[in-house]
Amino acid sequence: VRKTFSGHQGRLNCVKWIRQEQQNSNSDFYFLSASVDKTIGVWKGKDEDYTKHLSLDGHQNSVTTVSGYQQSSNDNIYVASGAADSTVKIWRINNTTATCLHTIDFKNGFAITLELVPLDNHKDMFLLFVATDKNKVHIYQVSDSVVN
Repeated sequence: VRKTFSGHQGRLNCVKWIRQEQQNSNSDFYFLSASVDKTIGVWKGKDEDYTKHLSLDGHQNSVTTVSGYQQSSNDNIYVASGAADSTVKIWRINNTTATCLHTIDFKNGFAITLELVPLDNHKDMFLLFVATDKNKVHIYQVSDSVVN
């Protein structure tokens, strides 16, 4: 074990690296952690030196899956999170401010895994792929203002 990070009050369910449009050697890098403590940890740093930058709170039950993407044009980070509360949330992080943009309510069931993918020709739009416990994959088109 090269390094261990602590920052949640319960078991971790998922860890994901945040993809960047363009990598710059001077830039900080980010990864996400999802926990039974109902939060998403946003970790920031370089090499092996990472600290918990933000905690995203808003789910009512264990967070089971996360995905993220960082835009190079404005440094916004977009995060999708799925939880055992039957919701998927879309978050936008700008510096130290996190905003929950959308909540998708599945009513029952939950996301097993999900992936947030930027659209090449639309820097402010993403596709969100959600695999559910109901043997289905849902695909959404996401922007700051709309989920279709």
